[in-house]
Amino acid sequence: MNDATHYLKTLDAKVMPSKVQSFAQNSKHLIHKLHQNPENEKVFSSYAAHELRSPLTAIKTHIQLAQLMVEQQASSPKLQQSLQQVHLGIRRCTQLLEQLLALSSTDQVLSDI
Repeated sequence: MNDATHYLKTLDAKVMPSKVQSFAQNSKHLIHKLHQNPENEKVFSSYAAHELRSPLTAIKTHIQLAQLMVEQQASSPKLQQSLQQVHLGIRRCTQLLEQLLALSSTDQVLSDI
């Protein structure tokens, strides 16, 4: 934290002229949020990794099953069902990634304000 940031965090807006109190309070609030950001990013990254891990594991399992069925020349309906599950898993991952990108974009806009 640099000197200016430390100074702004220690300001008491109540002792300032009323015309700048709102600005000082908003500045302190913004600085506080900016310093919380690294912790929020860690929590978000952990959550995102967990949410992506489950569908990817399911996709991997269905692909392995489909490969075994092809090797054993299993019946076509089972293979189609397994491949359909792969498709659904991929679609879920795509939706999660789109949500992550949208959230990241929103966070970037808010940090630019």
